[in-house]
Amino acid sequence: MQLTLGKALFLFFTILSISSNLKNNDEYKAMATSGTILVSSFDSDIIVTGQSYRSYQNDEWLITVGGNNRDIGTDSFSSSQAQLNTRTNLTAFNPSISGTTRYISAVIGKNTISNINGISISRSGSSYFNYSGVSAYLVSSDSLEGEYSLITTIASVTTTTINYSFDKETGNKYYALVFYNPSGVFSLGGVVVNFYSTEETRMNKVTSKQQLIFGSRYGLVNEFNSKLLAARDSEIAVEDVIIGSDIISTSNHHEFILGIGSEIGTFTLFSEEAGLFINSNEENQIIFSTTPSFFTIDFDNSAYLKDLNNQYLYFDSEVNQFIMSAVSNVTLFIGEQSIDHDLEIRLFVNEVLVVGEGAKGNCEDAYIFLNNIYERLSFSARNLFINSKEHETSLAKDRMTYLSSWVMQHAKIYPIRTSVQNQPLEKITIIYGFTIIGLISFSFYILSKCIIKEFE
Repeated sequence: MQLTLGKALFLFFTILSISSNLKNNDEYKAMATSGTILVSSFDSDIIVTGQSYRSYQNDEWLITVGGNNRDIGTDSFSSSQAQLNTRTNLTAFNPSISGTTRYISAVIGKNTISNINGISISRSGSSYFNYSGVSAYLVSSDSLEGEYSLITTIASVTTTTINYSFDKETGNKYYALVFYNPSGVFSLGGVVVNFYSTEETRMNKVTSKQQLIFGSRYGLVNEFNSKLLAARDSEIAVEDVIIGSDIISTSNHHEFILGIGSEIGTFTLFSEEAGLFINSNEENQIIFSTTPSFFTIDFDNSAYLKDLNNQYLYFDSEVNQFIMSAVSNVTLFIGEQSIDHDLEIRLFVNEVLVVGEGAKGNCEDAYIFLNNIYERLSFSARNLFINSKEHETSLAKDRMTYLSSWVMQHAKIYPIRTSVQNQPLEKITIIYGFTIIGLISFSFYILSKCIIKEFE
């Protein structure tokens, strides 16, 4: 089956729609807690509401000293106005950072934050800002007035957002950022800090075809270099990963949804984080795109992705990039908790309805293509499909019945190329008679059903 523009757009919006709908049900929400979650945010331009050089605060944050268009530590103000004064508990981690210096200010969270293990920090760009020599210290405490411990040191605050990760701070804690410049004045204008909690997802190495389940989430890993393909701001990213006993821990920007390819036996990979498919460009570099690349999957104790040009997904350690290559070193890992057979069936049903709708004059190819997809469904999904009473699923079953009947009636003109045609009639009838439909392909089910009806 060739991918038309309409089919590509349908595939794109179908996965987006299903992903969106799943997020609204309770069962998905439990799974969707894996990943990076924004738990709190600070913006100095929201807190600092005037030009007066003083303390500012709202319900969530307190700035010990600052002011619009006012440098902290400037000589025009009394040094006492820039002191931490009674808040020296914020610098208990390093007494050399004196609470009496005027080149210091702190942002203090007035409410507790739970279980964070990362922040991002940036500032607005302007010639007015002078951040040369400024360091920031993220600190935490069990109580607002208690001694604060150092979590991480932020070497610089720039106009480029910088991410910092650290061991998870468990439980409810108070957090503060201490800004200090021993070399001179600086401004707190336009500073934005986001606090994140990353819940990790455990993924197991894929070693068999039975672990290839449409709609499930997968990680793409180079085990030798412990590198992981990820999505960051809708761009391909390379990240480190810890691998142990064929298991990795990851988060949602590392996960890709396994979809149905528009060529027989192929798959697609969709990044929910980026809202795009994995593809490659003319230089064989991996990119995100609204149209997918179609992959087959080879097995050799691991699962390897190969495109229709017989190029494999490969991590090039020399340039630190994922590319397509004549050899492979990237394997699949599956998030077992992401397996959703209802989603698996919905993807198949959508495929049947779209391909079946356009099958006029091409029924044999449409049937072979759809039957191949059915044969790749999991055992559980096949049973759900056959026994489902849902309207769209019933329409899909009717469509498959029609296509299989048409192919049987025109078998002499259009010889069928599926394995079903090599099975003797007696075997098909016996299989149906024993009603072990879940153990056989949908083509057996449909063909035997038609044959028995003819004998009645």
